Amino acid sequence: MMRSFIAAIITILFVAAATYAAPPQDRAVPQDLLPDELQSAVIMPSPTATQQKVAGHLASVAGYVIVAHEGLQEAYTGAPGDVVFENDTIFTLKNSRCRLTTVDDNVITLGSDARISVDRVVLDAKKRTKDSLFNLIRGKAMFYALKLFKYRQADMTVKTLTAVTGIRGTKFGVEVKQENGSTASLRPLYLANLSETGWTRTAAIEPTKTVTVVYGFDGTVKVTSTVDGTSKVIGPGMMVQTSHKGMGDLRPTPPTLARKFQQDTKAPPPKTKSRSQKKQGEGGEQSKDTGTNGGGDDDDENSEDSEGSDDGTAGDGDDDENGDDSEDSDDSTVGNADDGENGDDSEGGDDGNSSSDDSSNDNDNGTADTGNDDSGAAEGGSSNNSNDIDDGTTDMGGNDSGAADDGMFGTAGDTTVVDDTTDTTYMDGGIPESTTDVTQAQSTSQTETEQSQENTTDSEPTPYGYGFLNGLLIEKEFDTTAGYYRNASLQNLNSTVAADGIYNSAIVGEMRMADDGVITYLKHNGYEVDSGLPIAIEGLGVLGQNEYMEWGRWRQLQLMSVTSKAWEFQYKDGFYVEGSYTSDSQMAALASSNLIITYAGSVAGRHWQSSDAWESGPFNATVNFNAGIITDFDLFLGGASHTAQVSNAQGVFTGGSSTFVIDYGTGIWKTDGVGAVYGDIRGTVYGPNGEDIGGVWVIKADTTNFAHGVFQGKGGATQAELDDQPTPYCYGFFSGALMEKDGDTSSGYYYTASMQNLESIATAEGQYNGTPVGEVQINDGVITYLKHNGYEVDSGLPVQLQSTLLGKNGFMEWGRWNQTLLMSVTSQSWEFKYADGFLVKGSYTSDSQMAALASSNLVATYTGTAAGRHMLSSDLITGPFNATVNFNSGSITDFDLSVSGSGHSAQITDAQGSFTGSTSSFTLNPAAGTWQVDGVIADYKRANGAVYGPDGEEIGGIWAVKDTADSTNFAMGIFQGKR
Repeated sequence: MMRSFIAAIITILFVAAATYAAPPQDRAVPQDLLPDELQSAVIMPSPTATQQKVAGHLASVAGYVIVAHEGLQEAYTGAPGDVVFENDTIFTLKNSRCRLTTVDDNVITLGSDARISVDRVVLDAKKRTKDSLFNLIRGKAMFYALKLFKYRQADMTVKTLTAVTGIRGTKFGVEVKQENGSTASLRPLYLANLSETGWTRTAAIEPTKTVTVVYGFDGTVKVTSTVDGTSKVIGPGMMVQTSHKGMGDLRPTPPTLARKFQQDTKAPPPKTKSRSQKKQGEGGEQSKDTGTNGGGDDDDENSEDSEGSDDGTAGDGDDDENGDDSEDSDDSTVGNADDGENGDDSEGGDDGNSSSDDSSNDNDNGTADTGNDDSGAAEGGSSNNSNDIDDGTTDMGGNDSGAADDGMFGTAGDTTVVDDTTDTTYMDGGIPESTTDVTQAQSTSQTETEQSQENTTDSEPTPYGYGFLNGLLIEKEFDTTAGYYRNASLQNLNSTVAADGIYNSAIVGEMRMADDGVITYLKHNGYEVDSGLPIAIEGLGVLGQNEYMEWGRWRQLQLMSVTSKAWEFQYKDGFYVEGSYTSDSQMAALASSNLIITYAGSVAGRHWQSSDAWESGPFNATVNFNAGIITDFDLFLGGASHTAQVSNAQGVFTGGSSTFVIDYGTGIWKTDGVGAVYGDIRGTVYGPNGEDIGGVWVIKADTTNFAHGVFQGKGGATQAELDDQPTPYCYGFFSGALMEKDGDTSSGYYYTASMQNLESIATAEGQYNGTPVGEVQINDGVITYLKHNGYEVDSGLPVQLQSTLLGKNGFMEWGRWNQTLLMSVTSQSWEFKYADGFLVKGSYTSDSQMAALASSNLVATYTGTAAGRHMLSSDLITGPFNATVNFNSGSITDFDLSVSGSGHSAQITDAQGSFTGSTSSFTLNPAAGTWQVDGVIADYKRANGAVYGPDGEEIGGIWAVKDTADSTNFAMGIFQGKR
C-alpha cells in the first residue's frame, strides 16, 4: 500500500530533471568493455540533449552503464539521477548492473551485459491510465509492473520476446539468451495478467535461435508464443521457455534458479544524491555510502558477477549443447544450474547438474541467498512477496516529495538545490550506513555476533510490508485535532490495516485502510462516517529506505462526513514504516547471544502548527535482546520554528516478538519545549539479525502543540557514527537592543556570548560600552526574566517576541525580532522595550566533525549576506559578507561585511578571530581589522558565530558596532554565508 504514494510527485520531478545541467562523469569507460553496437558511437561523459519525452531515470548504477539515444550514434555514461528518454537504449557492461525507475511507477533492474530500449512510456493522469513499451534485446531483467490505486488501467509491454501487462505488485523475470552462438532474436511472446481486461501484443520480428525464459515471481501472467500460437499461464514459482521450436513446457522454478536469477538482476538501492550534488558538496556524508545497503558486497562493482572467472566447470547445464553459454558466463557460482538443471531444454541442453550442482550453488550463495541480501523476502526462493522490489522498496523512494534538498532540517519551501531527482534524502540526512554485519555496541565480540547469525533458525526473511502507520484526524470546522490514529500492533500494511483513534490516551475511534491505500471505514466518538468513503489517500512519498525497511509520508485532504452530526474530517498528514521484520525465532537467537545493539538514524514528522511542512532530526536507541528492553531512546525533531523531543526513554518488547512500545512514563517528552500530556511510541526491529529499527511516534502538550511522525535507524552504530549525526536544529545566537522608553535611547546591547539552544532557555548578557549591565532569559521566544543595572523587571513579563524569518539554507536560518510591549521596574519607574533584535540558529558542526575537518587541513571561504539595523532607523540595512576559515588552525580571517540603507551604514573589514577550543563557535578579536558605523571608527565591537552542517557547509552569527561618544550611533545585526 505505502509504496504507491509518490506517483504524482515523481512525474513532476522527472519532467523537471530534463532541464537540469548534466552532472559530470566520474570516469571513462574502457574501450574494450564496449559492446560491438557501440564501438563506433561517440561516448560522452555526461547526458546529451534530445527532443524526446522523459521516460524515467537511472535510480542506481553499479559498474558501467551506457545510455544511447535513438540510432546508437550518440551515447553517454550513465550515473544515478540521469534522466532516460523515450527511444533511449540502456546497456549494462561487463560486471555492471543498473536500476531504471519510470515516470509511470514501474521499476526495471538489469543484470550484467544486458541491453534494453525504452520505446514508450505514456502516463495519462486525467484518464488515470499508463502504458509502457520496452524492447529487451539480451540479458536478464527483472520487471516490477506496479498498478497503483490511482490508475484505472496499467499496461506494461516487454517487446522482442515478452509482453507484460501487470497490476500492482506484479513481478516477472525475463531472460533473453543465445543458442549456439546465435545473436538474433525470436518472435515475440504475448504476456497478460489474467486479472486485467485485455492483453498487450507486440510486433513480430524474425525468428532465430534465441531463447527466452520467463520467470513468475508474483501475479498471474499469460504467455503466448508467436511461433506455434500456444499459450501458458505463469504463476508465482513457475517458469516457461520458448525457442524457435515454439512453446516449451510449464514447470516449477527450482529455488536455486530463482535465487540465482534474483541475484543476477539485483541492482544497488537508489543512492541519496546525484553526482552533480556530490560535486556541489550537498550531501557529502551520503557519498560515504558505498553499497552497504543492498546486501553488502554483491552490489559492489568489483564483487558481483565474476563474468566467468570460475565458471567453465563441467555440468554448467546452462541450456547450450556445450554447457558454456556465453550469456551466463558471468555467473561466478560453480555448477550453475541455470536451465539445464531441469533437464528439458528445448535445444537438448545438458541436464547434468544434479544435486551436486545444487549444492555448489547454495554454498556459493551462502547467507546472501538466505536473508542477508537486500531483496527483502523474495530471496531464498520465496515467490509470493508482491512488494519486494529487489531491496524491499519500490525504488520510488529516493525523491524528496517536493522538499528539494531540504537536508535534515529544511521545509518544503527550501529549494536551494532543485536537481535532487534521486534524493530523500534519505530521511536519515546523510548518516553513513553501517556495514551489514551487525556489530555490538558493548563488549560482545564479533565472533559472537557471527555465531548469533549462524544460530538464527529461520534465516529466510519475513514477508516485506509489515509495520506501523499513523495519521492525524482533523475536524474541519474548527481545524483542530480530533484524534491520533495508529495501529497498535505490527500489521501487514499491504493488506487491510486497522488503526485505533486516540485522544489523550483514550480510544475514540477506528479506521480501516485497504491494501490499495483506500480508507474504507472510519468511526469516531461512536459515529461512523457515512459520506465520502471509500476514499483514496494522497501519497507524498517515500522518505527513505535501508536494507530491510522503508518509511514515508501520506495524507488525505478530501472531506469525510458524519451527516447526522455535521462533522467533517480529513487527514492532513500521516507517516508509515514497513519492511521485513525480525521473526520470533530470530529474536530468540539474538537473545541467546546476549547481543546489545546501538541504533542510529533519523526522525521525520510534522508539528501541527507548521502548516504543511515536515521536519527532521536525529534518532538513537539501544536494544538489549537478552533482556528484551530498549533504552536510551532519543529523538529530536527541529525546523520551521517548532521542536519535538524524547530523551532517555525506555521500553520493552512484546513477548518474544520484535515489536516494542516505549513507556511514556520514562524519560523526557516535550514539544516546543513544553512537557507532554500524552505520548505514544511503538515500532519493531527489522532484518534477520535485527539490522534496522523503525516505528511511529506522537507527542502532545495541548490541542495545538502536537507533533507526530516516524523514526528509523541502523544497528551497530559506533560512537563515531553517533557523533556524526546531525546536531539538533535549534542552536545559535541572538542579540537585542534594550531601549529605555523615556527618551527612547539604548540602555544596553544584549547578546548570547556563546552558542545556545534558542528553543530552550537561552541567557544573554547585557553590556553598555563594554561594561556588563544586565541579563535576560528567553525561553523559546518568550522573555521570562530581565535584570538591568541591578534591578529585576517585575511587571510586563513574560512577553512573547515577534519574529520574522529573513532567510535559510540547508543547515541554518536567520531572522529579525522585536518586542514593543513595555516591561517595568516599578520601584525605579523604569520602562523598557526591545526595539529590535536578530538571531541565527541551525544544526551546528559537532566537535567530532570539526576534528575531521581539521585533520583534512581544510581552508574554506564563505560568501553570503549581512543584515542589521541602525538605532536611528527601523529599516533594515543590508550588504555582502565573506570570511575564510582554517579548520586546522582553528582561525577565521578576512572577515568582511558592509551593510547600508536609509542613510546609515556599518562595516567590518579584515577582522580575525578564533574558535573556542574544538567547537564550531568562534569570536572575533575586536582589536583586529577595521570596524565602523556611519563612517566613524567604532569604540564598541562585537561579533561571534559558528559554522553549521556536518561538513561546515555554512556559517552564521551576530555583530554589533557602536560609537561610544554618541549613544545613538549604534548598529547591530546578523551575517550568514555558504562555503
